[in-house]
Amino acid sequence: MEMRDSAGFSAMREAGNRLGWSSSWIETVLGECLAVLVACHGGLVADLTEQAIDEFDSALSASSIPRSSRRAYRARLASLRQLLYEVRVLDAAPRRRPWARSLEQRFTDVAMAAPILDTLLRYIRVRAAVLRPQIGGIADQ
Repeated sequence: MEMRDSAGFSAMREAGNRLGWSSSWIETVLGECLAVLVACHGGLVADLTEQAIDEFDSALSASSIPRSSRRAYRARLASLRQLLYEVRVLDAAPRRRPWARSLEQRFTDVAMAAPILDTLLRYIRVRAAVLRPQIGGIADQ
């Protein structure tokens, strides 16, 4: 599939590198997700739409693959949506799961002293602000 749209795959690979993703994760997302989606949908990377991705996700839900495989594939799809947004194929930033827990909620499961918790949360927020991808100078959610 990459030979059919080398420019599209190259742009996606560059976006993954800009996001700081490991080369192995980029290749996993491109080779095991983007290539399959483009093969199912047809056309080029630039032709993909939110509807095409949603239809693929629905077909994935209806398939009989093991739950762990489905979860892994959904992680690839989430990363693919991020890459497609970064290269401006998709107009809307990927949506977070509505049930995703906040940082504070995630840390409540870990027993630690309040000053340490405050320091860790502050550090993570600062790092997240620095590492957050930017489009046109405006940080995404």
